[in-house]
Amino acid sequence: MSARIGFIGTGRIAEAMVEGLCAGEGPKEPILVSPRGAVVSRGLAARFAAVEVAADNQAVADACDPVFLCLPPDGVESALIGISFRPDQRVISTIGTMGLEEVGRWVNPKA
Repeated sequence: MSARIGFIGTGRIAEAMVEGLCAGEGPKEPILVSPRGAVVSRGLAARFAAVEVAADNQAVADACDPVFLCLPPDGVESALIGISFRPDQRVISTIGTMGLEEVGRWVNPKA
């Protein structure tokens, strides 16, 4: 299991979550963000030493556990098509308008 926390989709929700994870004193868990939402991704990496921008979404899935899906509903297909998740990987969706079954079609039965 990876020691990195990953984010696929880097908009306002991911930005707020990463800021929360990086707030305060003490060591931080390494965080890998997708290049989707390039302005936010680069900004987070510039502000926080724990944050790195991945080459692509598959790199996030390969290197991280858990992986947070912070995508708009209309961006799920383009972001997750062809992405392979590990069977034991924790994938957490913040896609409020999509139920677990619908999100699961893109992630399961892999994870």
